[in-house]
Amino acid sequence: MRKQFIVAVLAGLALSGCSTTPSDNDQTDSGQTTTYRTGDLPFSYPESLLTGYNSTECLKWSDSDIVATDKLFLFDAAGMGAKRSQSLALRLDKEIAKLSTSMDWAAYRWVNSLPVINEPNGAALFADSLITLDRGIGTARLNIAEVNESPGLFDSMILGQSTEKVDVLQYVLPGFTPQRDWRAPAHYAYKHFLKLPRKERVEAVRRFNRLSEFHVSTDPFDILPGRILVCVHREAGKDGNAEGHDLGVNIRLGATDQEVRSALVASYQAVRTQSYGQLESLVPEWFLTGQRVFHGGGRIATVEEGMFNSPINSHGTSYDKKPDNYPALSGLAYRYLGEANAMSLIASLLDAVRYRDMPDVGRNERQQMRYFTEAFDDRMKGLDGGPLTVRGFDYGWNGFIGTLE
Repeated sequence: MRKQFIVAVLAGLALSGCSTTPSDNDQTDSGQTTTYRTGDLPFSYPESLLTGYNSTECLKWSDSDIVATDKLFLFDAAGMGAKRSQSLALRLDKEIAKLSTSMDWAAYRWVNSLPVINEPNGAALFADSLITLDRGIGTARLNIAEVNESPGLFDSMILGQSTEKVDVLQYVLPGFTPQRDWRAPAHYAYKHFLKLPRKERVEAVRRFNRLSEFHVSTDPFDILPGRILVCVHREAGKDGNAEGHDLGVNIRLGATDQEVRSALVASYQAVRTQSYGQLESLVPEWFLTGQRVFHGGGRIATVEEGMFNSPINSHGTSYDKKPDNYPALSGLAYRYLGEANAMSLIASLLDAVRYRDMPDVGRNERQQMRYFTEAFDDRMKGLDGGPLTVRGFDYGWNGFIGTLE
């Protein structure tokens, strides 16, 4: 485990001096990209969920094509042009692949590709809502455009509108037949929906959204991409040159690879915890910062440098002033965890603070942090194999760190 962790550090540091700003001579001969126009996106652009200081800048992409790889959608709000956008998308695709390996992300989907309304299980929610809608209205009359299909100059010209009476279940899920037994109809709608290819699921949600207008108690669904949203912009932001949020990253043109990798890790933290803008209230700063520094290729403090200065602050009081090397100290703390514990266990600390596991979230600051603390105290070990707690790691900092080579 120790050897693998050190290899990950060296790999990150080797990449930290590069710039993510592509030149006009960048090659795109490896990997593949797909270009979309706005109306052709295979999801609904979730403007209401886009967060970050630069989110306003990242909505100014509508006149540009959107470049996609199998891992991301890149929105050009910086006016880079097609060639540079494709080059940058491919480079980011590679960075995501590297981070996915070093951070034990292989079994984790970045964003739930099913439709969600800020809920952990979008498919189940969708099935319940569909059955509720069917019971509420049963059928609906939809306006259907009458189209002239004859060839010629005015091919596919819209002639007018007519209405079509549709059954809710058959319209939203063609071919779905509810079974009659002890299980609720939503159970079968859920199973049917999951068997559909992604494109058909998206269309089913769009049909549901159309019918939901007829039922005041039914909310429409946002359709999320199942890939990272990357926005490239030119304006200086309050949070550095790159920032992570629940759906991806906002990158200022000219950001370094290290800044972008750190933002990708921050986005991963937000998505994995399903924190919806409250990540810093749920996970301690030293852990978030340390994970971003370590996997982003930032500077990690030496053992000698950090021997008598713990970044953990387990007593919970405010720092009068953080040391200038606080990020490097946090990186050292995270390095220790990786030397002593499997990466899958470290990753699971983020899982412990998901909203669905937190019925008391929001009562007070200490209450919000306790889920992380309990998971840490239950899982983590020291290099000697003994149990490690957050408080013990802080109070015995120099003894623990002193065992690192």
